[in-house]
Amino acid sequence: MDVRAALDAYNAASADEAEERYGDYVDQVDAARDALLAYRYAYARTLDDEAAEEYEEVFNRLVHKRLPSLGLEMD
Repeated sequence: MDVRAALDAYNAASADEAEERYGDYVDQVDAARDALLAYRYAYARTLDDEAAEEYEEVFNRLVHKRLPSLGLEMD
């Protein structure tokens, strides 16, 4: 299940299923955030300190812009 599918399942859930579906959604958001952070760190490690810092700032800004529905705190 992906983040969008988990959100759709939560939105379609009955009242007695909503809490469980919301938990599934949060798990998917966490997994997406963890994958993005792993990607960011892996590439940043190949750069010098100054370039890595700039890369992380740009990466974070683009994640917030392109994936606002995830509400990711990338810092």
